[in-house]
Amino acid sequence: MAINENAVTDTLTPTTGTLSVSGVFANNQTISVSTTIPSGYSAQSAGPITLASGVTVTISSGSRWVVL
Repeated sequence: MAINENAVTDTLTPTTGTLSVSGVFANNQTISVSTTIPSGYSAQSAGPITLASGVTVTISSGSRWVVL
């Protein structure tokens, strides 16, 4: 997942939606694109989370994914 930071609007825009960094984070409940969390990074999702057919989430060594 590519994330582009825009300091002017204080948002992060991933390829699949928009997240606010103002203290409230929103995420899709269905992951529709295979994603790798790189080593040394942490990720979080608010569940429940469903993976679309054929989609994988790879959690690299030294990384972490928390589903709340």
